[in-house]
Amino acid sequence: SNPSGSLNSNTAWVTISPLPEPDLGPDQTILETQNVTLTPGGSYYSYQWSNGTSSQFLTLYGNSLGIGTHTFSITVTNQAGCIGADTVTIYVLVDGLEELLARYGMRIFPIPAGEVIQVHPGSFELGSARLTSLDGRMVWAGEHELPEMMSIPVHMLAPGMYLLGLTNKDGQEISLKVLIE
Repeated sequence: SNPSGSLNSNTAWVTISPLPEPDLGPDQTILETQNVTLTPGGSYYSYQWSNGTSSQFLTLYGNSLGIGTHTFSITVTNQAGCIGADTVTIYVLVDGLEELLARYGMRIFPIPAGEVIQVHPGSFELGSARLTSLDGRMVWAGEHELPEMMSIPVHMLAPGMYLLGLTNKDGQEISLKVLIE
């Protein structure tokens, strides 16, 4: 109604569609020799992955991704045209110390470690290193300027498994699990 009068209309029905909530799950760690399949859960009208594919599932192969950290996201659309998105990080680890020795001439010792971890980078041209707990909390980080060995102090850490991330001067990253006693 307004100052000129009132007008009655027919009933209008409005349907409220919930926003899609895709869930790629927690970040994952795989070996270079493994693969992982990502799925957003639920059933949606369309799927768009950050790598350009539009399938409902995305299978990633460690040896195709390469060693390091990789982030993938998906945007989904439901039948009503509502959009939702999620992101996950996949960490691809070297399949063993022997692989690092063969590939780069890199040596990491002693494993398991008690006081320090020694990293001899070989041809990797080490720029920085970081040590994180398996829940993603950084417990140590350092820069490396010399071509010689890098010492990472671990005597102050609780015993357990940690992720050692090494980055070279070109930004290439290597991650591997190390055991601290």
